[in-house]
This record gives sequence, C-alpha cells and structure tokens, in this order.
Amino acid sequence: MTGELVNLDGLGNAFIYIADKIGLTLQEIYTIYVSAQQTIALIQISFTLLWMIVTIVAGYCLYRYAKKVKVMEIFLFGLIAVSAATGLILAFLFPPVIALFCPEYSAIQSMINTFSRFI
Repeated sequence: MTGELVNLDGLGNAFIYIADKIGLTLQEIYTIYVSAQQTIALIQISFTLLWMIVTIVAGYCLYRYAKKVKVMEIFLFGLIAVSAATGLILAFLFPPVIALFCPEYSAIQSMINTFSRFI
C-alpha cells in the first residue's frame, strides 16, 4: 500500500498518525489485518456450528424428557434457555479466542482504539 492510495483527509491522516506512533507502516498493518480475517472467519464458523450442535442435542434431550413427563412447555422454555445461554457464553468467549489465535491483530486493534481516543 503506497501513500497515494491512502485518503489523506480525516481517517487517512488518523491511520498514518497511528501507524507512526506504533512503529508500523500502513502496509504492515494491512497485511496483519488481511491475514487475520481467515482465522476470524473460521472461529465464527466453528462457534456457529458449536451453538447449533449444543442447541440440537439439548433440544433432543429436552424433547424426550418433556414427552416422558407430558409437559411440553419444558421443551420450549428449556430450549430457549439453553440456546440463549450457549450464545451468550460464546459471545463472551469470542474476543479472547480472537486474541489467542490472532495476537498481532488484537494488539494492533487495541492500540488503534487507544490512540484514536486521543486524536
């Protein structure tokens, strides 16, 4: 990425300033961001599949139990509770997992957020 490709008004100047402060070129920041996107996509896909598997298994178990005790409301409320709890847990785990698998991306993201407050 060359200097001519950066929009030098507002956000472009901010990125150049931030890159200067953290000691990286814009090309290095761009490379780190692009390389992290594949890992982030795989983590999102795996979290979605994990949520679906937990919900399906819990639904099956709850359905069998609700059918046994003949109270189908248990199935509905239990499935909603398990699905929501699993989604919440995975949402809270997403940033630490991204930091674990993409440490450079997370560090640059954190520095950009920190420096952008002062611009």
